[in-house]
Amino acid sequence: MRRIIAVGAAFMLLLAGLVTVGPAAAVASRVNVDVAKVGRLTDGGRTVTFRATARCEPGLEVLEAFVTVSQGSFVQVGLPLTCDGRNQVFNLAGTLVDGLFQPGAAQASAFVLVLDPATGQTTQAQDSEQMRLR
Repeated sequence: MRRIIAVGAAFMLLLAGLVTVGPAAAVASRVNVDVAKVGRLTDGGRTVTFRATARCEPGLEVLEAFVTVSQGSFVQVGLPLTCDGRNQVFNLAGTLVDGLFQPGAAQASAFVLVLDPATGQTTQAQDSEQMRLR
C-alpha cells in the first residue's frame, strides 16, 4: 500500500511540474538569471541602477544576455555574462534617451540565451519582476 501511495505522490508531482526528470532537468540547470525587485533612480529619474544575477555552465556560449526595465519608456542593458559555472552578480545602470522614470512600479525582464557548441542546442533562461523604483 505504501508503495502505491509513494508512486502516486511522485506521479502527481510530475504532473504538477514540481519535479523534472530527463533532459529537461539537465537543460534547466545549465543557465539561470534573476533580476532584482528594487531599482534606484539617479540623474533626476533618467537612470535606473539595479542588480541582476546570472549563471551558465562552462563550455556554453552566450548568444544574448540582457535586462529590460520599462515604465512607459524603457531601457535595455546588456549582461556581460561569462559561462564559468559561477553565479555572477551584475550592478547595472540604464539611462533613458528621452523621458524620465518615476518612483513606483516598473516591469523588469531578464533574458539569457546560450549555445552548446558541441550539440548545437540552445537553452534560455528568463525572469520577470515587478521592480520598485526608488
